[in-house]
Amino acid sequence: MKKNIFLLFLTFILTLLLIPGLTTGEPKKTIEIQGVIGDYAQEDRIYEVGGKIYKFEEDIIIEAQDGAILTFADLKGGTEIKIMGEKTGDPKGKGKEKIKYTRIIVLKK
Repeated sequence: MKKNIFLLFLTFILTLLLIPGLTTGEPKKTIEIQGVIGDYAQEDRIYEVGGKIYKFEEDIIIEAQDGAILTFADLKGGTEIKIMGEKTGDPKGKGKEKIKYTRIIVLKK
């Protein structure tokens, strides 16, 4: 019996060590933002969507609804888009949330 408890405990500890995602912060939450592009600064990758300002990383995936790859040159005022991202909590527990935008989908008109 004691041997079984020890093996169970050892398995638990090894699992925590081998899968760091279980011990670091909260799980990622997928977010979606949909809106129409207003003002934008293409060279800085800053876009107003639905009245809010978003700055995107250079390596974000931009695509059409059919999966065709697009570029920032395709994002113009009046274009309806969906922004996909992941929201994570601060692993130190300070309450700060971080959002990483991962994909922009240009919606058909």
